[in-house]
Amino acid sequence: MTDQKKHSPQRLAAVLLALVLVVMAVLPASAAMQTDYAGIYDDAGLFVDSELQQLSQQSGELSARYGTDIVVVTTGDKGDQDQYDFVQALYQNNGLGRGDTRSALFLLLDMQEYKVYLHSVGAVNNYLTNDDLDTLTRDIVEAIDEDNYLAGSQLFFDRAKQLLAPMDTGNIGGNLFGGAQDTGYQKIYDYAELLDDEQEKELSQAAVEIADQYQIDIAVLTIDDNQGKSSMAFADDFYDYNGLGCGETGDGLILLMDMDARKIWISTKGKAIELFSDRNIDDILDVITPKMSDDDYYKAADKFLSMSAYCIEHEGKRVSSQFTPGFILLALGISLGVGGITIWVMYAGHKNIAGGGGTAGRRGAQSMQLYIKEDRFVSTHTSRTAIPKDSGGHSGGGSSTHTSSSGSSHGGGGRSF
Repeated sequence: MTDQKKHSPQRLAAVLLALVLVVMAVLPASAAMQTDYAGIYDDAGLFVDSELQQLSQQSGELSARYGTDIVVVTTGDKGDQDQYDFVQALYQNNGLGRGDTRSALFLLLDMQEYKVYLHSVGAVNNYLTNDDLDTLTRDIVEAIDEDNYLAGSQLFFDRAKQLLAPMDTGNIGGNLFGGAQDTGYQKIYDYAELLDDEQEKELSQAAVEIADQYQIDIAVLTIDDNQGKSSMAFADDFYDYNGLGCGETGDGLILLMDMDARKIWISTKGKAIELFSDRNIDDILDVITPKMSDDDYYKAADKFLSMSAYCIEHEGKRVSSQFTPGFILLALGISLGVGGITIWVMYAGHKNIAGGGGTAGRRGAQSMQLYIKEDRFVSTHTSRTAIPKDSGGHSGGGSSTHTSSSGSSHGGGGRSF
């Protein structure tokens, strides 16, 4: 009995070791894979340490820059799994992927079947076509034709930079989707050069004031190259990837003037989705589309800002709702009064002239001049109140929404001009 107790710890350790070996044997190979280098899973041992360090550094830089995990995987034994299941298991079991959609792009060098395999997940799929992946796969195969696995992996990284350029959050110079270049004025991104400096300055001041007072961001973007994207996708992506939006939900809206597609698009996010219903957006488009057709880009942008400010100030009330029956009756009364006065003045002047052309008659014939001044709406409120769920004068309609490439929800609408 004493000998049994003496050896029981060793026996217990042996049993535990056996259990661990059994568990590891039944787990998918990818679930047990470990790496000392972020972004590189070299289970097949194709790289030396210096190469692993180099590739890991590239993977980390690109993954951060494009908001997508960009990973190289090698294996000599994936068991009974096919390439898809193997990579998918690696993806799930190692918590890979970035952003709301857990975006990731994988290169698998399968030494069991001597195959090259590419796998994409999440938002990155919005920027890759099947043709892109097929071409890249063939190019990588050619690069590693003489067992040059480092060259094949570097080609993968280099080509990823080209294909994922729209997701670039670090290219300050030429890419509109991340770190948009400074145009000189806040909230106004005039890449198509439709506005002069004075116009940009005035629009910028108005946009900044609206954003500061209501914590609803607002911007104007003009482009002459939409990079093959729809106006909706371009506006959404620019908004998401350039730090626009207020608060945790990124509240705000942007007007895109897409001169490439000859289309305007208004994209909304966060609280702005509720404030700017489909009907509100249609009201704004009704006004600014003709101005775009007349090449009056400044006036279109100015109207967008002033009408948006009205919607925000009145918590989603339609711009067209200012023309209520009471307003119409008041306007009609004023028109009739002005018309009556004008007729009376014309009659009195005619009578005086006919009665004898004295000085008094000429003075009586002086006409009345009416001036109509249109001011940009500027609020004087310094605080915001909660948006009521239902109250008179609201749009009466909801907001259509869709999901952008970043996984964010946007509302909006647009028209051709």
